[in-house]
Amino acid sequence: SSALMSESIYVACLVAGVWQLWRSVSGGSPLNAAAAGAWLGVGALARPEGAYVWGVILTAALAAVLLGRWPAKRWAVTVACWALPLVLWCAHQRSTLGRFALDSHGGVTLLHGTMFFEQNEQDTAVAMAAMEKEPWYQEASRLPPFERDDALRARAFAFMKENPGTTLKQWSSKFVSFWRFYPRIDKTFNENASSDPSAGASRKLLAAASLAFEPWLIVLGWLGLLALLRREPRFWPLPLFILGTMGIHMISVSQMRYRLPAMPWLVLGACWLISESAAFRSLSRDSASSPSGSKR
Repeated sequence: SSALMSESIYVACLVAGVWQLWRSVSGGSPLNAAAAGAWLGVGALARPEGAYVWGVILTAALAAVLLGRWPAKRWAVTVACWALPLVLWCAHQRSTLGRFALDSHGGVTLLHGTMFFEQNEQDTAVAMAAMEKEPWYQEASRLPPFERDDALRARAFAFMKENPGTTLKQWSSKFVSFWRFYPRIDKTFNENASSDPSAGASRKLLAAASLAFEPWLIVLGWLGLLALLRREPRFWPLPLFILGTMGIHMISVSQMRYRLPAMPWLVLGACWLISESAAFRSLSRDSASSPSGSKR
């Protein structure tokens, strides 16, 4: 497909940013703090939810600053460098579109995940075609970009408020879409100038490959992250980041690929858990073979 895979850019920036963040918290230089903020800020330009999730995390990190677990100056440098690319982009939006804001398409996304959820499950193009037939959308499309976005977002939230049961059902379905272990094999993909559904491996083979890795990576990843968090509390932003990313996509639109930013941390948790288990077994064998029953 020719769809822009912005998650790839986001994951690269995210991993670099978190790596520099831990170096900063662990006693690194102010340059680590600056690099962490810059990487995370630039990443949020690829996936706007990164701005919201890391905004919450960096605000919550004030508690770590007050407890003396994160030097206040390094926290301030991180926040400043994180905010700089976002502020510059918002200023660009203001000069070109008239409003200081990150993006102007959140309303469309919310409508795809609410009023046009069933059509969006078939394909985004189907949902968009159905939406474009609505008189209120045609009226909103004549508005400037941000006014149009406000109107569409308000209609999406009104739908949620008026249909709480349907909204909860949609959220549960999007939760499954976010955490599913294999790609959908029932989805219809249309061939066009930039998409060839028959290219590459068969859909069943892709599902089999996913089932061979995704389930245990996710399960062991969560178990490992929680165990790691008990041993080293400073890793608390990782599960919070995963839950925040999931929550945003449960409210808006969720697909399996939107889980990509969560996977590096689940892989980290799974590897750490397996490593610790292997080390424990090795230590147990050494202890059993030692004449004294223990080994230094």
